[in-house]
Amino acid sequence: LIDKIVKATRFDGWQNSNSGPREIQKALLLTLAQFGLGKDKELFQKAYGYIEEHY
Repeated sequence: LIDKIVKATRFDGWQNSNSGPREIQKALLLTLAQFGLGKDKELFQKAYGYIEEHY
């Protein structure tokens, strides 16, 4: 699921751009919300940290 979010949203240099992190965060929040987990801040931080580290 994380691969799907990142591959659809990211671009080269996304971490160093103004819009890249916001777009990834937005897509991640929308995906978590689909599963009723949109308000789980700890899960969001862990998932976003994983994305930053591995993509």
